[in-house]
Amino acid sequence: MGTKERRENERQKIKKEIYKAASEIIINEGYAKLSIRKIASKIDYSPAFIYNYFENKADIVSSIWKENANEIIDTMSKLKLTSDNEKENIKHLYKTYISLILESPEEYRAIMLNDIEGISRIYFDFTEEEKENLRIKDIKKYYDKYLEIGILRTVDTEKYAFFSWISINGLISNIILSSNKDKEFIDKIIDDYLDFMIYGIFKDDK
Repeated sequence: MGTKERRENERQKIKKEIYKAASEIIINEGYAKLSIRKIASKIDYSPAFIYNYFENKADIVSSIWKENANEIIDTMSKLKLTSDNEKENIKHLYKTYISLILESPEEYRAIMLNDIEGISRIYFDFTEEEKENLRIKDIKKYYDKYLEIGILRTVDTEKYAFFSWISINGLISNIILSSNKDKEFIDKIIDDYLDFMIYGIFKDDK
């Protein structure tokens, strides 16, 4: 590993420490109480050192959200759906999205579950870009196909694909806010939830 790469790895490591500290402060005290000085004290750096990385607390929060969002968008857009069972492809797509968010639960809780100005969230008004990034249109195509061949119950496929994402984000919030952190339990909840949501609108299990 070269000097430049080592420096970049160290820089990323420090940024992660800053993100974690900022998230914990927001969760415990609220965004209004967040400050560079508090973050510095929490991770044993000077405020001046943190200013080498970020302009202010808003810059930190924005960076947390952008980095997480970019990672999710990049992974979802490149995700390969290769199963012969297209219902399993839909489940794989949803499960990947859930897993990506649950990799950083503290950051999601701090940024997405608090009212912070300037931070975009998943509400009931997806933009066309968000529909593309989250593969909502792809899921609608699957449901359109099933409806056409007669194995799907009568349903508005566009609304169902849309409401599925809204519902999934509700599930994620419940998992993150829950006191039960047992991985096996959570994995089963996710599987059961997705099976019910995806297979529940089919006339049979073919």
